[in-house]
Amino acid sequence: MRAAALWQLPLLIDRPVGRSGGELNTFGAHRSPIIGIHLSDGGFGVAVRETTLVSLQPHPGNARLILGNEKITAPGDLPLRITLTEQGLLEARGDSFGRRRTRRLRFERAWGAYRLDVDGAPARDVRAPLRIEALLGRLHMLHP
Repeated sequence: MRAAALWQLPLLIDRPVGRSGGELNTFGAHRSPIIGIHLSDGGFGVAVRETTLVSLQPHPGNARLILGNEKITAPGDLPLRITLTEQGLLEARGDSFGRRRTRRLRFERAWGAYRLDVDGAPARDVRAPLRIEALLGRLHMLHP
């Protein structure tokens, strides 16, 4: 799913539960939002369900977040979990600010490395700044 979303290719899946079959040789389709991750080195990654930033430093200080137009300071030593809502918005969760929903988020730190977990698996070590956004309809799924 991540590769299909990254390269914007249609993905053939099993028919979703509760949907009846169509005519012979026809396909149903739907599009889903994903999380786009713009890395500081110019790279780009995607997550289908969630992404988490975890500090690799013992005492990293505070992280700066920009959620839409709102600036927030959050403890850098606590993981920052970002998921997608059914409406295609990012939902950022943090102990210091609760839950916030937005279309885009910017994660800024003056120094320190972080581990980027994508869909529950460690993906890579990154440095700030990162820009994360909801990309609507980027994952195109086809089913018989």
